[in-house]
Amino acid sequence: MKNDKKIFTCLVLLVLSIELSGQAQVNYDPKPLEEVQNHIKEHGHLPNIPSAKEMEENGIQLGEMNMKFLGKIEELTLYVIQQQKEIESLKTKIK
Repeated sequence: MKNDKKIFTCLVLLVLSIELSGQAQVNYDPKPLEEVQNHIKEHGHLPNIPSAKEMEENGIQLGEMNMKFLGKIEELTLYVIQQQKEIESLKTKIK
């Protein structure tokens, strides 16, 4: 029996006019993790990211969502840097 199912793929190139957030360059302080945790508990999703229901109902704009994801990556990087500084400080205190 021959499989007649075919998979179609395409490459989509989006040309975007991107305004850089500059968050990491201007002493951007991410929200305290407790505040983020409370938002997630209350709303069921990350701050500044639409809920799954909103995305299902309204769809998403890829360029806008990519910029939001980039902002979240910046926040995560800053959290990791902050935690590393705390780890180094604790190591120094232990010695």
